[in-house]
Amino acid sequence: MLAVFAIFIFFSATVPLITLACAFYAFIRHAVDSLNMITLFRKEIDSQCQLIEIVTNTGLIITLSY
Repeated sequence: MLAVFAIFIFFSATVPLITLACAFYAFIRHAVDSLNMITLFRKEIDSQCQLIEIVTNTGLIITLSY
């Protein structure tokens, strides 16, 4: 992703089509990674839903501490 971002930054001023191509690539990459996280790498099933509890509790503590 950093390589694609670097290409986007360097060439977006000279080739405007690069902006659209990089945005499309980032959208597709995000969709594929999200699908992989949901389907292939589910850890809450292995941990008896303790992972989601830890994440939500940590987020709540961080939010309340500010």
